[in-house]
Amino acid sequence: MNQLDYFIYETLEVAPSPLTKGRLLEVICNQFGVTEEQLKGKSRNSNLNQARQFYIWFLYKKGLIRTLVEIGEEVNRNHATVIHTRNKLDYESKQYEDVKLLSKEIESRL
Repeated sequence: MNQLDYFIYETLEVAPSPLTKGRLLEVICNQFGVTEEQLKGKSRNSNLNQARQFYIWFLYKKGLIRTLVEIGEEVNRNHATVIHTRNKLDYESKQYEDVKLLSKEIESRL
């Protein structure tokens, strides 16, 4: 948030809009240069897979979808994929600086 945005929010007491599933999807797709169809498709391309994993992880972290099954359905996968992704990115975000930086970059765009 830049100074002007901060001033507007503080002066007018307007809260930033809450995060939505659509906004998260838009940010992830822009970050990785993929489309929604590609993200939710069957391809196992490494860039698509990473985008999909971050989308799943942020859906879980932000509580935008409550159950693992529903998160899996959102990306045409099963709940086991969601569990694996959550555990993997929880670990990698603590251990690897590049994952931590990417996570912070995505977070800042939300």
